[in-house]
Amino acid sequence: LEEFLVAPSDFGSAREMGADAAVSATLVMADPPNGSMPFRNSEEIRGNMTLIERGGGQFVNVVRRAQEAGAAAVVMADSKEGHLFLMSTELGNSGDDVTIPAVL
Repeated sequence: LEEFLVAPSDFGSAREMGADAAVSATLVMADPPNGSMPFRNSEEIRGNMTLIERGGGQFVNVVRRAQEAGAAAVVMADSKEGHLFLMSTELGNSGDDVTIPAVL
């Protein structure tokens, strides 16, 4: 068992996650990897946790696409150096329609 530092999103159910919250699901790589378009592997994603590479657009929109494909949660892989930060929404978009947890 490994532990990873994560930064929750500032939208969806991750806003309500406690420090000890856990999601149990199979981790599936997204296709396309950055979630920039509708997922080609939505059947694999359905009911599972989806690993998405950062860079496919606004975080909230990428997580929303994963939710629409049936993902149980999203892990956003950050390839940028620096400190973790809170994933947020674009201006004027609350992201309240996103109900799955997402972490960076």
